[in-house]
Amino acid sequence: MPAVSRNRKFRKIAGGEKTELPVKTIKRVAAPLSVGGTPEEEFEITEPAEEIEVEYETPAPEAREYEITPYLKRIVVSSDFHYTDILAYTHIPESPADAIMLYRMVNNTRVPFPVSKKDTNNNGLIDYLEWVVPSLSNDTYEVEITILNVQSYPTVGGNWTVMFNTSGTANLTIKAINGTTWSNADETEDLKYLQVRCGSDEQPYTWLDNSVFIENYSCNETGYEVSKVITQGKHNLEFRFGNQTAYAYNYAGPNITSIILNATSSDNLTSDNLTIYLTYDGGGYVKNITNWYKNDNSITVLNMPFEG
Repeated sequence: MPAVSRNRKFRKIAGGEKTELPVKTIKRVAAPLSVGGTPEEEFEITEPAEEIEVEYETPAPEAREYEITPYLKRIVVSSDFHYTDILAYTHIPESPADAIMLYRMVNNTRVPFPVSKKDTNNNGLIDYLEWVVPSLSNDTYEVEITILNVQSYPTVGGNWTVMFNTSGTANLTIKAINGTTWSNADETEDLKYLQVRCGSDEQPYTWLDNSVFIENYSCNETGYEVSKVITQGKHNLEFRFGNQTAYAYNYAGPNITSIILNATSSDNLTSDNLTIYLTYDGGGYVKNITNWYKNDNSITVLNMPFEG
């Protein structure tokens, strides 16, 4: 039996009855030998018996987890005993199902591995993974969650910068959608593409089918897509990273060309009424919301725009 086995019990079976054998009738007759790569021990039973039942326990496999990033973890499953078809599992941050990949490490290469994805609290997001380890002595797996999170902070009349975060490595494609047009060559469309950066590093790209294409994009910092706004109105971009898709949009209004602050007197009295006059270039309807500040502190009691 396996040398690593514990809680060994030997029973004699006679007439359908099981009787546990006394310890003195059981003797180990050889030091541990290697059988099929597993150390084995041999025992001699001196009690006469036609049928013997042997029961024992072997140590359970161990799993050690190492968090590489919040969206990448490594799981090492190991055992001194050779097991097959072992159920392994791990808990992960709640994520969309198509954002999760499990890889088995084979010769330092990640190979996609089948995994069962479970939503334990029924909120539509996966938080628990199970998979079967086919043959175990020491196996390493990696769980990766690919996240695409787009935040848009447009600059009206100038550059529109979209901040986005990704985890992992995948092809990145950015294209204009829903009637928005763009170009990387001139300013004849709604937007002119300028660059994609990972942190401060500009990324090489291919202009493919009127889209920005970056192969095997990987960035551990905040990413930035920058376009120059050419026309007024709403602009839409689609970001596709691997199987993940997100959207960014803005509403580009006209430029403010002048601001005039007028008081009811020239004496700077606290009783003066203040009026602000704004001048815009271009045409179209413009709604302005003003927040008043004094010494860098807002003095606006209520800022509530009303639709006309």
